[in-house]
Amino acid sequence: MSALQKEKITQIKSSYVDHELKKQQYKQKRRRGLIRRLIAFTIVAAGALLIMANVIHSQTSSIAEKNAHNEELKITKEALLAKKQSLQEEITHLQDEEYVLDIARRDYFYSKEGEIIFKRSSESPSY
Repeated sequence: MSALQKEKITQIKSSYVDHELKKQQYKQKRRRGLIRRLIAFTIVAAGALLIMANVIHSQTSSIAEKNAHNEELKITKEALLAKKQSLQEEITHLQDEEYVLDIARRDYFYSKEGEIIFKRSSESPSY
């Protein structure tokens, strides 16, 4: 019976009802527009957040690689400084004539006039 009654009820056609109906439709449009804007803003914000996270991740890995390379360079620098120090010492020794003559006698069998050098088997030449 209620279905029959609904068909029999007619709607009131007045300016007030039309005005309220338009007002309701306008509110629905505004609400749909707001929801669409919020969804679009959320998508843009999420995209920006993902891009920033990617940039931060790549920069972090790049910094880690550079720190590792920096440590390797520090180790190499220390080794080169030690080698430089030993070479500086060798230069100062080679400038000493006694040292050079001692090396010539020991390694190249250089002898003074009238001197005889006998080589023992326990010594091995460094050449």
